[in-house]
Amino acid sequence: MISQATANPQGSVSQSAKDGERRACPMSFAQSRLWILDRFQPGNPTYNIATSVPLYGRVDTRVLERTINEIIRRHEALRTTFEVVDGQPAQVVKASLKIPLNMVDLRSRSGVAREEDVDRFIYAESRRPFDLKAGPLLHASLVQLNANQSFLMLVMHHIVSDGWSMSVLNRELTTIYMAFLNGRPSPLPELTVQYPDFAVWQADWFRGEPLQKQLRYWRDQLSGLRPVLNLPTDRRRPPVRTSNGSVRGFTLDEKLCEALKALGNANRASLFMTLLAALKVLLHRLSGETDIAIGSPIANRTRSELEGLIGFFVNTLVLRTDLSGDPSFVELLVRERNVALDAYSNQDMPFEKLVDVLQLDRDLSHNPFFQILFGVQNIGAIDRSSAPIQPLGSQILAGSVGNGTAKFDLTMSVVDTGAGAQGFLEFNTDLFDDSTVDTMIARYIALLHRIVENPNETLSRLSIWIADEAVPAMGSPDDAEVAAVPAETMGARIAAHAARTPTAIATIEIQWYVHLFRAEPTGEPGRTHLFPSPAERRQYRCGRLRDRIRMARGRLGNSEGGPGLGSDRSCRRRETRRRPAELRSGGAHPGGASARIGRRGRGYRAVLRQIRSRGRAD
Repeated sequence: MISQATANPQGSVSQSAKDGERRACPMSFAQSRLWILDRFQPGNPTYNIATSVPLYGRVDTRVLERTINEIIRRHEALRTTFEVVDGQPAQVVKASLKIPLNMVDLRSRSGVAREEDVDRFIYAESRRPFDLKAGPLLHASLVQLNANQSFLMLVMHHIVSDGWSMSVLNRELTTIYMAFLNGRPSPLPELTVQYPDFAVWQADWFRGEPLQKQLRYWRDQLSGLRPVLNLPTDRRRPPVRTSNGSVRGFTLDEKLCEALKALGNANRASLFMTLLAALKVLLHRLSGETDIAIGSPIANRTRSELEGLIGFFVNTLVLRTDLSGDPSFVELLVRERNVALDAYSNQDMPFEKLVDVLQLDRDLSHNPFFQILFGVQNIGAIDRSSAPIQPLGSQILAGSVGNGTAKFDLTMSVVDTGAGAQGFLEFNTDLFDDSTVDTMIARYIALLHRIVENPNETLSRLSIWIADEAVPAMGSPDDAEVAAVPAETMGARIAAHAARTPTAIATIEIQWYVHLFRAEPTGEPGRTHLFPSPAERRQYRCGRLRDRIRMARGRLGNSEGGPGLGSDRSCRRRETRRRPAELRSGGAHPGGASARIGRRGRGYRAVLRQIRSRGRAD
């Protein structure tokens, strides 16, 4: 139990150390990481968490301010600042703290002008810097829109909060406000543990045997993972990762959401697993890779006494899935479910410590393990007649504006409202243009529709074509859909075609012909062989290839490596020159498009007849 673990803390900063009205405690692992980042870039708004809560009818501002300060009294995390104590970083808890409620009056504005004012205010407020040493780390503003409508804007630093905490805050806000409004005291019981207790317990747990068991799992799970997903971008990745970002919103209608839930239920998978599997299909089609890892936040509140606390508990799991073998979506969903369940069983391992323990070669241009984050939040349907303050009311209002930052290359978050879903795709603007992200969202939604229409279809045949793209006339509808995706790499198209027709001839020359084939499962990860293996060399006589086949081989290797918008092809050409017999592919896995060199065993005209007959059969 956490309460027992904190009775005799072993942390380097004593939990019981007091200095007047202050109490110094050790930081959690997650807090330590954000504190270090803030030391490099003080006041960076990347880790500001903003939400807005709609209020209906007349709002008693004095009661609302009293409610906010009662919540601050209840939760030590909201009275915490961060500084160095006795030479070590620590969280310092104040005995008491009160903050004012900032008032913003927009009642004189109307129409488009008021909407623009609201957007400007949300953007500026969500970027307002926090001083981790001075505090407070919570800002509250009441924005009055008219006599009967307003909203409460709340911004906290991530070091004292997370997504679950915002739900706790909204729930307590409604309960306490309604009690105070009717002249009653707060009905909520006092909390038995506080966030600093969790930090002490976590440090003690990290020294125990459970750590070693979970560490072994993650070491095996992440072994051989490529550092960067080869996703086409509009610009080259900067040598030092930036946090410049924007966000685009999208909607999944209720019919689609219910169909996705039904599909998940039929395969014992959640909506989260279904949507995540679909996103990985999209990334697979755009990058040509089949070894795909995406980060996902998890509440990390595995003990009941933590469920009602505000604090930075969230952990990040790396969900790595093998998409090789061209499975059906249902088969992929089963894989995704197993990956997620195994990760949930090992969720106590702090992501920050995992990075340290595995001793990765750090690269300032990208995040370790993954560059894409995905999460789903279930808030249920909102009943606007239940109370003047709506719990979990409108993250959509704050989220749709954003604060001009991005923690990762891409972050997709979906809010399941019970009547459909609202999604957001936050992206790094130094890598992607708005139009690229809009197209990516359109492809994702189109893919979701095709998945529910035919979940047993293989990944290579699940089209990501969108309606407003011109489709050139080709031999078959399936080929037309694949060719109609300009953002998809040539390597991904070749891999998809090879999966459908593994024995089809790719190119032909008088003396030699080349078959597409699927690489053997024993093939070395990260390489697509265009020459036979040593065993195959004994079976096939491989002489000097003709220039045209050599050119096709080179173009296949370059295209499968994934050159797209703004990608750097020069490094792949250097790799090609170093190893003329092997070309590095975008996917670190077997199953990519490859070619087998075979000695011509029949006349040239006979081979042509074979090609024509196979073309008609395909």
